[in-house]
Amino acid sequence: MMISPPVRAGRGYWSVIVGGLLALGLAGCASTGSKESAGSTEAPAAATVNVEARSKQRWEALLAKDYAAAYQYLTPGERSKLTAERYGAQVSVLPVKWSSAEVLDSECDGERCDVRVNLGFRVRSHLPGVGWIDSRQVVVEKWLRLDGAWYYLPESAG
Repeated sequence: MMISPPVRAGRGYWSVIVGGLLALGLAGCASTGSKESAGSTEAPAAATVNVEARSKQRWEALLAKDYAAAYQYLTPGERSKLTAERYGAQVSVLPVKWSSAEVLDSECDGERCDVRVNLGFRVRSHLPGVGWIDSRQVVVEKWLRLDGAWYYLPESAG
């Protein structure tokens, strides 16, 4: 009996796969950009707490396959280009299956935040006999504050 060593792809490979799948699933064109809100009274610490909570809620919706709820976290520009039904249809057929999401931290600069999320996911290997591959990847999400609320800006739009 011959035992083959496990097939392992490099970290760069998974970054490309996960990044591409996220961009594909959340594709659309944004018509909004970061807008400066001189009247914003939210303290930096509060902004971090609020944007991290929004990211967590969005991922909870995605993990529960509640795509209509997840759609509401997209920027208004994204939602103007993509219906909730189409968004759900695109996300539901992705070859990646998310299994967990943990918001790690965020870094904010005015009306824009980068939120780091540690994603657990499964992908089906195309190699014979391998089946599903479980992995984790830290992704950085872009969030914009528009009219006092935080919205997710997919990578494909930014």
